[in-house]
Amino acid sequence: MNFIKAIGLLNLSTTLPIMISLFITVIVVRGYQSKRKWGSKKLKP
Repeated sequence: MNFIKAIGLLNLSTTLPIMISLFITVIVVRGYQSKRKWGSKKLKP
């Protein structure tokens, strides 16, 4: 049982940073895209 718990913890410690980095990447990309949209809107009144 402890062995399974250890594997679960190890799995979480490896997948959690990956999930967080993916989440941050998505937010950054979306923010960049919205910034570009706003920039193009400002350029074309």
